[in-house]
Amino acid sequence: MTAPTPQRPSYGTELGLPSDLVDVEEEQPRRLVDLATEESEDDQVLKGQRIHVELEDGTEFTVRVTNRDYIRWDKTAPKRKWGNFRDVPFRFATFLAWSAANRDGLTLLTFEQFEEAALEVDRLEQTAEDEARPTQ
Repeated sequence: MTAPTPQRPSYGTELGLPSDLVDVEEEQPRRLVDLATEESEDDQVLKGQRIHVELEDGTEFTVRVTNRDYIRWDKTAPKRKWGNFRDVPFRFATFLAWSAANRDGLTLLTFEQFEEAALEVDRLEQTAEDEARPTQ
């Protein structure tokens, strides 16, 4: 005697899921993690904003701004009542430069000291050499 074969529940299109979320051959929903990890060739390049800084003592450096710096702004600006980044674009750029420089160990200045010492804070155009391949 053989055990009855359980009938697989019908998923996907019968449940009204969009066809791009359903593996048609298997007729099962695709996992969100699978969708999130699908990469196109364009997704394989890490892009980052670069900012060149010149301080009044002659120190010059270029930093790469990452998401950590934007989050630091999001946490700091409301506490200090600086307003929206659109309202204070120069302070915003200076803060991002300071945050990246601080994170990379390029400055030990407080933001207020850095803000006073910064003669130039210039966002640089993205070039091919700015593109880095992510690590696995």
